[in-house]
Amino acid sequence: MNYTSQVEAFCPCTREEEQAKTEIMGKIGEQGDALLYRDAPAHFTSSALVLNPERTKTLLIFHRQFQSWTYPGGHADGDRDLLGAAIREAKEETGLCDIAPLSGEILSLDLLEVPESRKAGRLVPAHIHLSASFVLLAREEEPLHANLAETGGLCWTPVEKLDERCREAHMRAIFRKLLARADDLCSKEGRE
Repeated sequence: MNYTSQVEAFCPCTREEEQAKTEIMGKIGEQGDALLYRDAPAHFTSSALVLNPERTKTLLIFHRQFQSWTYPGGHADGDRDLLGAAIREAKEETGLCDIAPLSGEILSLDLLEVPESRKAGRLVPAHIHLSASFVLLAREEEPLHANLAETGGLCWTPVEKLDERCREAHMRAIFRKLLARADDLCSKEGRE
């Protein structure tokens, strides 16, 4: 599935998500594939909350720029499949090999403002991440290999400790949405 179909298929649950979907679909109509590259003022990122199969722990990375624990993810970098990009980023940042989506659907769609910053000595202007988030499953027993070029470390964290680990309020809200939607998906599967 390509990013346009993935965004079209997203079912907003809040007014903010409805607005984000409308704005992102408008940008897709205006700019198309340019949104898949990080030099665009607004561009796609794809991330995933990685949970153990019991959904009691999540694998977090330490994001050096924001000095906070967060979920694996990154820029689409030309990948037209946002789920594929989320899986790629999770594998690159954690070293996980055996990782699978809980669902192929985008479970959170957000507009995230990124302030101006310096990276590798160069100025990165303020921009907007068109953030597509998924839920992936992985076993805690699988070996981890932190990509220290990308992260400042890894840790499995009980889901009830997410708010303590993550310093960014807007990210904590996204994590809560993803956990609730994962629970809803698993409840539906249990009833079917």
